[in-house]
Amino acid sequence: MNSDRELTASRDNTDRKIIALLEIDPKLTQADLAKRLGMSQSSIAVRLYNLHRGNLLVDSSGVNYAVLGIEMCRVEVKSSAENLVISWARKCPLFINASTGIGDNFLSLYFAAEDNDMFHYLVDEHLRKIEGVSEVKFTLIRSWERPYIIQLDLDYTNKENPPCGMNPYCPKCPSNPHYNGKIWNHKRLRDLMTK
Repeated sequence: MNSDRELTASRDNTDRKIIALLEIDPKLTQADLAKRLGMSQSSIAVRLYNLHRGNLLVDSSGVNYAVLGIEMCRVEVKSSAENLVISWARKCPLFINASTGIGDNFLSLYFAAEDNDMFHYLVDEHLRKIEGVSEVKFTLIRSWERPYIIQLDLDYTNKENPPCGMNPYCPKCPSNPHYNGKIWNHKRLRDLMTK
């Protein structure tokens, strides 16, 4: 039996074409792929199974942030305690992802929020106060070159204490009992889903 590394290394042009087609349209069925590539559906099924098994092809779903009407930002953080920063970020309902780079100990955090004011609140009232944080650079993301789908929990319930563990509560945190925004408003979400 092949190892995952061998599976990944042994890809051919047909596998690359399958991946390219699915990147353009993830809803393509096995029959669609078979027709476009001139192959049998069973051959496509075997290839898809192996691509998934080798972790080269991953299915996921998410939210088109632009349609939902939310903003995104990148926050570069210099910290002597990256683990504390990541631990805090993972608890934040607005956290999307993080990346680490080489040089100057920079950690990039990505957040989604309803407006620019929320980002400043999140950065100034929470992130800058984490022990070890020495430098913060904030960038509002205007657009992405390709459509960007994010995984964002839209089903938050109100909680007495902030999920990130830091007070004061961010005004438009989805868990804030006094939340008055529009994104996590369950009526608005139902309206968007029925369009």
